[in-house]
Amino acid sequence: MQVYIVARERGRWTLGTARLRSELGARRLDDPPVAATCGKLDGVSMGDIETVAVTDLPDDFTSDAERILLDVREVDEWELGHVRGAIHIPLADVPARIDEIDLDRELLVVCRTSGRSYRIMEYLLMRGIDGAVVTGGMVAWESAGKPIETGSGDE
Repeated sequence: MQVYIVARERGRWTLGTARLRSELGARRLDDPPVAATCGKLDGVSMGDIETVAVTDLPDDFTSDAERILLDVREVDEWELGHVRGAIHIPLADVPARIDEIDLDRELLVVCRTSGRSYRIMEYLLMRGIDGAVVTGGMVAWESAGKPIETGSGDE
């Protein structure tokens, strides 16, 4: 079975939308076959996904050999502020760039508020990849007074 992540972000549909519509013979995403496919992903629900609070995380992941922080926000969001030592792969690019993630380390996923993190963790869990969502995302990170870096600084 082919898996697609379809999400509406800032007024546009992302990742696999056109191919999904084509394969399901639908013209719009709210056509019944698409709406059914975009629902619960093969038994994985938000309750199946582990979470971690920003207060339980280090301020810097640069030298953390046991964990990896994956930031799935868009480039402009990353440049406005990100966690030092995080790796940046926008949500839509994760399936194609999965090999860039060291899956021998504990995977933590962050976005702006957790929504995209949950979506990518649903996908990863279906592929047998464990991880956790950073609850509240970068909004919670900044609210907790934790440091951020700005600029492109991809790790």
